[in-house]
Amino acid sequence: MNQFQKHIVFFLFFACFATTLIAQTSPENKDSVLVAKDTLELKYNFNHLRTGKMLLNYPSKIEVIYDKVLDTYVFVEKVGDYYIKTPIYMTPKEYEKYRLRRDMLEYFKSKVAAQKSKNSSDKKDLLPTYYVNSKFFETIFGGNTIDLKPSGSAELSFGLRISKTNNPAIPIRNRRVTTFQFDQNMQINLIGSIG
Repeated sequence: MNQFQKHIVFFLFFACFATTLIAQTSPENKDSVLVAKDTLELKYNFNHLRTGKMLLNYPSKIEVIYDKVLDTYVFVEKVGDYYIKTPIYMTPKEYEKYRLRRDMLEYFKSKVAAQKSKNSSDKKDLLPTYYVNSKFFETIFGGNTIDLKPSGSAELSFGLRISKTNNPAIPIRNRRVTTFQFDQNMQINLIGSIG
């Protein structure tokens, strides 16, 4: 076999390899039908988490069922009488952590909503009402609740004082002195009602 024949065989081998490789690669678009993407932008961005006013609430309700036999809490999501998702199982410790986290989140959401509200009656209850579980306390004060309402003001002032002395008898490092000033003034009133 001469040199020319070797080049021809090599070229044919390379051509077969290249066509086989090209035939095995899949195109980027796997669908045979091309669908044009909707280019119309909506004025309002709708998603399944938004509710209220114009949007309807999410139709499913979550129920928590305690299973005494397995000693677990079961979360089921229902629409009417139909279960729509796979139930979620939690041990009592997991459920306690979940409840604590959820209750804290709801509490802080209500406080932020009260702070942002323009209604003054919403802003008045930023501190929780305390309950005393005692019959003796209830007979003395006529109720078992303690309601605290703080009011007042706090003033904090921060400052920086730099003093420079051009005295040649003082070392260069000590000629310039920088000191921080911190001053506070608080006036706090606490009004409480018991019972």
